Amino acid sequence: MVSLPELGSTTPTLQLEVHQHWLEVARASGIDVTEFNAGAPFHERVSWARSKGLLIATAYSRYSTKLQSSTADQLKACAAYAAKNGMYIPPELICSDEGVKGKTTLRDGLDRLGAILDAKLIDVLLVFKMSRLFRLAYQGFRFIQEEIVERGFRAVSVSQQIDTKDEKSWRLQVGIHGLIDDSFTEAVADHWSGRATMYIS
Repeated sequence: MVSLPELGSTTPTLQLEVHQHWLEVARASGIDVTEFNAGAPFHERVSWARSKGLLIATAYSRYSTKLQSSTADQLKACAAYAAKNGMYIPPELICSDEGVKGKTTLRDGLDRLGAILDAKLIDVLLVFKMSRLFRLAYQGFRFIQEEIVERGFRAVSVSQQIDTKDEKSWRLQVGIHGLIDDSFTEAVADHWSGRATMYIS
């Protein structure tokens, strides 16, 4: 396996939880996991997945406020989606940013994701919501277009059911959900700004 940055990964405990969740959902979804060895080296697990016709996926999560789903929730949702849709997420390829705002591009998890893409280790990028990549919709759209689609990868937002495999609609869906997320963020900001004014006065 290509050497990847350790920064931007998750804890070994969470990696194990997410991997186990994938295995449980895969078994329930009808994937034959009788010969799957969760403790095997990375390349052996990937070879097993390929032999079963599974795509190799990475999952990226970003968690910055209490209003968002936790890192564990995001990653487990991605793992469940992968298991139900013919994909395998090696725990070594999970990327995460904790307590980082979505406006900045200087993120360890995002850098780690870039290294995974550069090494061509995956077929699919899974995120809980597109806004987990970037809070501003236009930044997320540009990333998906330039770093994923144009380089031959696939991206899926598992909670929004946006899949770049659907070439006719994914751009429109990203735009619509981006507008909704932007409006929600502005509403929350206005709400807390108003409360602050009340307390000051």
